[in-house]
Amino acid sequence: MRGPSDCDSFRIAFIWHHVIGDGRSGLAVHQSLLESFRLFEDDIDCKSNRPTTASLEFTCVPTSPKPLFLPMEKMLPNSSAPPAPAPLQGLKWAGNFYNDKSPILTKLGHIRVSANSVQRILSQCRKHGTTMTALLQAIVAKSLLNKVPSDRIRTAVAVSLRRFFDPKLEIDDSVMGLWISTYTTEYHKTQFSQNAEKLDSLWKISQQNTAQINGVMANHGKDVEIMGLMGVHDYSAAVKSRVGQPRDNSFGLTNLGIFRGVSTVEGQEDIAIDDMFFSQSCHANGAAFQICIVTVQGGDMNVVFNWQEGVVLQEEIEGIVGGVRALMGQISFSE
Repeated sequence: MRGPSDCDSFRIAFIWHHVIGDGRSGLAVHQSLLESFRLFEDDIDCKSNRPTTASLEFTCVPTSPKPLFLPMEKMLPNSSAPPAPAPLQGLKWAGNFYNDKSPILTKLGHIRVSANSVQRILSQCRKHGTTMTALLQAIVAKSLLNKVPSDRIRTAVAVSLRRFFDPKLEIDDSVMGLWISTYTTEYHKTQFSQNAEKLDSLWKISQQNTAQINGVMANHGKDVEIMGLMGVHDYSAAVKSRVGQPRDNSFGLTNLGIFRGVSTVEGQEDIAIDDMFFSQSCHANGAAFQICIVTVQGGDMNVVFNWQEGVVLQEEIEGIVGGVRALMGQISFSE
């Protein structure tokens, strides 16, 4: 977050449990915080106003009188878990098998895409009739298949369910809660050109991804993967039964899109969020690694990779991150 001058800038982190909020919940909290800072009319001298330990007072926030939201099966009454996609031929890569060893350590990798590169890549996406999410899904898939000996992979991409709810529920992007599902896609190594200079197959896969995303939107929340949890009666037993079993998905991808951190109101332009990162803990019982993306309006896009130590080899993840960085750069300078 920045103020009128560089010395007014600072970083703030919001850390929350996934069970109480999805990625958009994090954006909602930051948006609310930003709007609150803009309410201050005068400068605050933080040094002179800093309280001593003895004078600290804690405010107990009263419980909200609003009723709890309905369970998902009530909010999307016509939804059910979609059938599993038919697997492609060949050996699937999904990292090492699930284990319950402790501690579970999360490892992180990061790519920063400059604002100018983001605009050039978006221009290429529009030219080829696709989207940033669909393109990133294809780029990561190609980079992964280039670095592992297996022939196929399976991806899971997060999709927000908020748009499918009855407007009377008043669940929009300003509300905190967990309303996401995923759609899955399988890729085979033969779908991608082995010629590093050619991007035709990458754009073709990206267009297919876009068609799948459009199909998910057109279903209006009728195929929701998490509805499969309704049939689970003992979560502890279900999780423990996965120990020693292969993972379903090779990687997961969540793109939060653009955070609008700059105000259009005169006099408030100086108070803004001009950089943002989004990450998750590793999914011990989920995909081998995750990719988390967020872009600040008019600014850089940050792509964060997270994985569990021991599930993905260091040389594998380094190769994947390097491949994604190279392809993003190649696309940003393509004609």
